[in-house]
Amino acid sequence: MSFAEPPKPAARAREEAKRKAAQERGDTYNPRYARDEWDPITIYISINAEDAKAFATITGIFVDSANAYLVANGPNAIDDRGNQLGPNDFFFLLDETPTLPKLDTVINGPAVGRSKRVSYAIVGQDFAQIETRYSKAEVETMKSTTAIKVILSQNNETAARSISNMAGSMTYKKASYGRKEHGDPITKFLDLKKEIITGENWEKRDFIDASFVMSMPVGKHIVLVQNFMNRPILSDTPRFFLRSLKLPGEYITCAQEPVPNLPAHAKGIHAGSCRNWQEGGNAKKRKIRTSSCIE
Repeated sequence: MSFAEPPKPAARAREEAKRKAAQERGDTYNPRYARDEWDPITIYISINAEDAKAFATITGIFVDSANAYLVANGPNAIDDRGNQLGPNDFFFLLDETPTLPKLDTVINGPAVGRSKRVSYAIVGQDFAQIETRYSKAEVETMKSTTAIKVILSQNNETAARSISNMAGSMTYKKASYGRKEHGDPITKFLDLKKEIITGENWEKRDFIDASFVMSMPVGKHIVLVQNFMNRPILSDTPRFFLRSLKLPGEYITCAQEPVPNLPAHAKGIHAGSCRNWQEGGNAKKRKIRTSSCIE
C-alpha cells in the first residue's frame, strides 16, 4: 500500500511555527502543504507462510481499516481531525488474497475506490481459489469492477475456459484446395497439375484457446483490458531480479544469485552491498542488489 508520508522537514517546521503562533493567539491552525512537499512511501506486510494463518486476522483488520480511511479521504483531502493527506495516489497489492480473511476491501474496493484514486491488485491462483473465501456472486462482482485482468499460465481447465470466453470468438475464411490438370499434353505427360481453390467458407473459433491459456510459454502472460476484451495482449512477464534497474545517477546490476532480499522502500535500494570473491583466479567486484523498488 502506497500513501503520502509526513511532509518534508522544512515544510513541517514552517507549518509547525504557524501552528504555535496561532496557539499563542488562542486560534487553531491546521497545517497545509504544497503538492511538492510530500514524498511517496510504500508499506510492506510480509509474513512467513507458516505464520500467515496466525496473523491473517490482524492483517485483514489493517487492510480494511486503511482502505476505509483512504476511500473516505482522497489525495489532498482534510480528514475529520484536520490532518491533510498528500497528493499521491494509493495502491493496494494483495498477494495470495484467499489466504486473508474475507475483506470488504476486495469486495467493494475496486467499485468505490477509483473516485478517490485508490487502486487494487487482487492476486490469486485462479477464480476457484478465490471462491473458497468469497461467494460465486462476489467473485462475479470482482470480475465486473476490476478493469484489467492479468493472467499467467493456468492449470485449471474451468478457469482457462472462462478466460477464453472473456476474449470472445473470431471468424476466419477457410479455403479448400484441389489439383487440376493444365490441359496441355506436355504437363499431362509429366503429371503436372495446378492447385486451385475449390471452395471457401467462414468458420468460428475462440480468439484465445483454453489450451493456450494452460500452456503459455515461460515469461509470457495475457492482459485483458476493460472495453478492449476482444483485443487481448500477450506480454512479456518482467522479473525484477533478472533485470537491470536504473535510478537517477546510479546503475545497479541485478545478479541471479544470491536471491534478492525482501522488498524495501525505494530509498533503501541505494544501500547495495559490494562483495569480493575469487572467480577463475581473478578478484572481481560486483554490486549486488539487496532490495527492490516498488512504488
